[in-house]
Amino acid sequence: MFELKKFLGTEEANWEELVGVESIAKGDVVYSSSGYVAQGYASVTAALLMGVAMQTVDNSGGSAGDLTVQYQPSPLAIYDVGTADTMAQAYVGINAALASSLTITSNSAGTDITGVFKIMKFISTSKARGRLNFSTEADT
Repeated sequence: MFELKKFLGTEEANWEELVGVESIAKGDVVYSSSGYVAQGYASVTAALLMGVAMQTVDNSGGSAGDLTVQYQPSPLAIYDVGTADTMAQAYVGINAALASSLTITSNSAGTDITGVFKIMKFISTSKARGRLNFSTEADT
């Protein structure tokens, strides 16, 4: 789970957007999918990244746009997140890819497309602190 810890020089201001046909849990990384908020971690890129869900919403039985979800869109938000592998001090500074909607892969750098989480601090062998990497489309 991406747990909001603090902000760098700003305050929390959640946004709200329509949800696709799916369930989103508080703490999930969310992205834009055909104009709706989605949490399918395998499809998250730095260019499509929207933020972290601040509430749980289940729209899996509805139609796209029936419900909304609050999410945190700030690139200045700092999160603690679990790792799907063994985190080490040597990985501080890596732009990591997601291992799930709730965890990162800390021991290998993501690309400019997949590296959606900047590791800024080693907390333990299973947890890191950092921020989300929002960007435009990568150069081809």
